[in-house]
Amino acid sequence: MKRSKYEHFTLPFRFFAPSVFILLGSLLAGIFAYHKTSELVESEAMKNNLAVLNQTRSILDRRFSEIEMIAHQLANDTKVVSFQHVREPYSGTNPYKLLLTEKALLDYRLTNHFLIDYFLVFKKSDMVISPSKVYGLRQFYEMQFNYENMTAEEWSASILNGYHYRTYIPAQRAVYEKKQYSVVSYVQSFGNRSLYGGAVVVMIDNDQIQALLRELDIQQGGFAYIADQEGRIISYVSSDPEFVPEPMVAQGAAPHAELIMNGQKMLVTQTTSSFNGWTFVSAQPLQVVLQKVNYLKQLTWVIFITALIVGLLIAGFFAYRHSRPWQRLLGALALPQPLDQDAPLPKNPMDVIQHSVMRLIHNNELLQERLEKQLPMLKNAFFDRLLKGQFHARRDIEVTMSHLGIQWNHRFSVVAILHVNTYAGDYSEDVLMELDIKKLAIHELIQKAYSRSIFTQDMDVNKIALLMNIDAETADACKAKLRSQLLDLHHQLTSNFHIRAWMVIGGEVEDIVDISRSYEEASLAANYGGWNEDCPVIFQHELSMQLETYYFPTDVETRLLNLVKSGNQSETKKLLEHIEEKNEERQLSYAMKKMLVHELSAALLKCCDMLGMEKGGLAAELELSIKMMEQMQPPEEALENLSAAFCQVTQKIDCRKKSHNDELKDEMLKYIVDNYMRSELSLSMLSTVFQTSEAYISYFFKEQTGENFSEYVEKVRMSKAKSLLTDSELSINEIANWVGYYSLNTFSRAFKRANGMSATQYRRSMQP
Repeated sequence: MKRSKYEHFTLPFRFFAPSVFILLGSLLAGIFAYHKTSELVESEAMKNNLAVLNQTRSILDRRFSEIEMIAHQLANDTKVVSFQHVREPYSGTNPYKLLLTEKALLDYRLTNHFLIDYFLVFKKSDMVISPSKVYGLRQFYEMQFNYENMTAEEWSASILNGYHYRTYIPAQRAVYEKKQYSVVSYVQSFGNRSLYGGAVVVMIDNDQIQALLRELDIQQGGFAYIADQEGRIISYVSSDPEFVPEPMVAQGAAPHAELIMNGQKMLVTQTTSSFNGWTFVSAQPLQVVLQKVNYLKQLTWVIFITALIVGLLIAGFFAYRHSRPWQRLLGALALPQPLDQDAPLPKNPMDVIQHSVMRLIHNNELLQERLEKQLPMLKNAFFDRLLKGQFHARRDIEVTMSHLGIQWNHRFSVVAILHVNTYAGDYSEDVLMELDIKKLAIHELIQKAYSRSIFTQDMDVNKIALLMNIDAETADACKAKLRSQLLDLHHQLTSNFHIRAWMVIGGEVEDIVDISRSYEEASLAANYGGWNEDCPVIFQHELSMQLETYYFPTDVETRLLNLVKSGNQSETKKLLEHIEEKNEERQLSYAMKKMLVHELSAALLKCCDMLGMEKGGLAAELELSIKMMEQMQPPEEALENLSAAFCQVTQKIDCRKKSHNDELKDEMLKYIVDNYMRSELSLSMLSTVFQTSEAYISYFFKEQTGENFSEYVEKVRMSKAKSLLTDSELSINEIANWVGYYSLNTFSRAFKRANGMSATQYRRSMQP
């Protein structure tokens, strides 16, 4: 490409003088700040160690909380609970259960790099299951995972011979999938203490823990470690690879202490986790701490003088570089590969820019195509979570639907179970293949004829869940529309594909968050039959089901616990009312009501234990209340008090979350006010500081303040700019740089947009 005429294009060195003034102003401000801050450096050195240690503890508390939540969900998964009773995994229908259990496991490594992997060990069947892996216990230990200096029998005994609850195994060297790791293991048994069927084992990457501990200053003889409540060291780092620390500070000790170790005085900082009671300790030679303070004082003047000289050189370099903008732009976009291999290369700068933009558009289209290919799997995962009641708020569902392109705008939501009728008997390979072909035909028919009103989700070898969004004024009109639509579907299946099927419809709900209830009703009704050729479409309330036991299935219990933990008061109350309605319909006997009271009492205590409520507080009152209800109160009154207790716990969790949110919001606002002058201030910067994602920061900021992040930052900058325009003699260019804008043009546009006049006009209007 010919570029000679652009290479000699130059601009006056008008950028040099402003850069020098800005540099001198920054250095003068730095010297002034030095005199004010150097007096505080020594006293803040010790506080800084504690702040870093607390930050490390906070991050690890959140990480371990996520690990324990994942393990709890796995231990309470219905398929896992069912499979733990299997003794012969390869007989009868047990291989199918084994496959369903393996398929139900999610690969949490995709969203949590803190995990190496996890697996489930089943005591009765000697099986080990993890995402995409199924092994016998010994085979798994020999081929996939093993500790150094530990036999398979010793490892099996440590996991299965005894009930484990929130058990952490300190860091050990291990081999997993033929790779060496340092592993901290978390073990959670499933089942109860007297009858447990195995355990969830989560392998935590100790390198990730050590990376956080290395954020502490442990050079020149320092070290840091984490010890549990029993004094075992879970993980540690040390400047000396051969040194292994021993617990030396007891829980409840002061945050700072000076100890003599190996003849030298050590500054020991410690903090205790309120989440699990672990102690985080860092130790640093006191001489090193003070040496850094003295070194900082001696080095400051040298840095100021050096910065002035280097800054002048850099200012000259940037002034020279800014005088050749076209050359820099062409250097960044020079000789791109054309989209059409036979097309000639661009011959001027604008063609280069245009061609580069075309390539970006082309690559974006390719990316969109790839995302569209992933949509079916994402929709299946979404509908699976929706039917299981794993969404706690309507907003989460609406956002996910928006991303997946699902339209759900009508009043009523209903789930029906379509049962493909087959002969009785075992499912042979030919029968399963025939069923797959029939289900594929059903999916295609519904996608073609009812793509906007009916969505499908495979539930079993011969069952399909139909999720429907019905536009109707009343519930009766909704039922009529449903019956008409499903009868039409049945007619098409029979006449066009010769598929014999029957459908059971659950109750209609007006809030999509409650659609899992409709699914539960349809699933329960499907087990009672009642189908015939003359009545292929049945509503669950039309079946005469003799229900002699109480209604409180495992998935409903799991949803209740999740709602309480999330602090969602309205949804918790609705679910409790739903449970009450279902049990009233069954007309339970006195004994069944007492058993239901026991079940709800156990769930309430489990909820308190899961949320780590302190003894002597709310949890103790609830435990006493439950004992009184079980022993003295009538079942009806006990159930009412239990509902009130659940709401009380949910309210407390909600208040705790709101308090945390207020604290986080105040910290964010303070950080923006303290750093508004930094041009690189952004959502990415906040996400790094507060250790969370940009998307969550944006959502949280808008929810808490009612303003977008960029709008709030601009408002703070404009307020400071107006103050400087009124009270200082700084030029507008200097003010633009002072309040964090890259260029004068960007500042001028922002000021006029926010104030309706230019900065020059504003300054004139404020002059007397």
